[in-house]
Amino acid sequence: MFYCIKRLPYNDKMNKEIYYAYYITPTPKVNELLKITKLQRPNQISGFHSHYSQSCIYMIYNNETNEIVKNDDILWLINYLMENNYKIHYEFSTMMQPYLSSTPPNNDKFCIGFTKQ
Repeated sequence: MFYCIKRLPYNDKMNKEIYYAYYITPTPKVNELLKITKLQRPNQISGFHSHYSQSCIYMIYNNETNEIVKNDDILWLINYLMENNYKIHYEFSTMMQPYLSSTPPNNDKFCIGFTKQ
């Protein structure tokens, strides 16, 4: 199955931080991905911007720290995928960039496509 990692601005109300958090689409069905994801509803940045969907998404967590993968943790995520025999499709990821900004809840041009080898 082909998966895509996307990012969205995330409001961490506990730590009072705003950062990019990462999530996987479509719904993960394999154990390696289920170990690093949690189904949750993202927190809106502000009450004035309601571009987030009300549905839950599979947020990516670092299974070593049990924290949301954010900003600089993307290298940990790429290493995790490669160690678990996933292939990252850089050419597809690059090709998808122009089409991503219109896909809610993501208003940002970011996608990493990957499949199991």
